[in-house]
Formats: sequence, structure tokens, C-alpha cells
Amino acid sequence: MDANSKVCATAQWHSNVGITPGNVSLEYGVLTNQEYSMSANSHFKKPERVTRKNGDRLTSPEELLAAGIASSFSLVLWVNCSHFNIFPKPVRTKAIITMEDNSNSYPLSNVQGLHLEVSVGLKGVALEELSERIEVARRLSAVNLLNIEPTIDISVIPPTL
Repeated sequence: MDANSKVCATAQWHSNVGITPGNVSLEYGVLTNQEYSMSANSHFKKPERVTRKNGDRLTSPEELLAAGIASSFSLVLWVNCSHFNIFPKPVRTKAIITMEDNSNSYPLSNVQGLHLEVSVGLKGVALEELSERIEVARRLSAVNLLNIEPTIDISVIPPTL
């Protein structure tokens, strides 16, 4: 991105938490009016999977943040590896955000930790080399948005074609 690049997401909240969900849309339409909510049980409670009465699933701000971190980390790791002629297939990252259970505040204000489970499809690359690439991805990806040092588990899996 150049210095003038911008991305946009729009969120709208409609009513009380747990009664009527809000919706979120991304600029390029990947998500359009995707409903989101917090816990259906009460205000500031730890996030949990919310399902509407008709069975539709909702997402949450916490889940969207985890998705942004995981996708950013996977992309930055792949790009960094490619600069060293390493082309993993796939790079899979699961981001797990841990929040303190505190009923008096919003869950994202109580982020206590970030754990990444990273699976990289490679053959013939030393784990030491991969660890260096992962450290660069940690510094350059959205992981830094939380300002928390993540723990990272790395596994090498057989590459896909």
C-alpha cells in the first residue's frame, strides 16, 4: 500500500445487545450486511457463538479481529518466505485471542493474550529458517495491533499441490 491507500469497513448497530444484531460490510463486498453481535445472554460477557432463532450464525467483533490477525499473519509469512525462494503451500494460521472474564467491561478491552497456531506446508526447509520468517511476520503483520507478545506454535505439514 502506498501512503495514500485506504481500506474501509462499515458497521451499524441497530438496538440492544443480544436483542437485535448489528451488521458489518466490507468495501469490496466480501461481507455485505453480515450480522454481528455479542453474547446473547447479557451485556459485557465473554464472547460466545451467537445463533439467531432461525439458526443463522452471527459473528462478533472479537471473531472479526481474530480473522484479521490470522489472515494478515498468513499473508505476511508467505510473502516473507517467498523473498527467500521458499513457497509454502499452504500457510494456515489460527489466531486465538484470550480475554479476561470481567462482566463490567467490554471483552476487547480485556485482551490478555494472543496465541497463533501456524501450519506451513513445506518440504526440505529447516525449522530454524522458518522460525526467522515467522519472527518477521510477527513484527510486520496485524499481530502488533494488540500490543501483546503472542505465543506461536509452528508445525510443518506436507505441502499441497
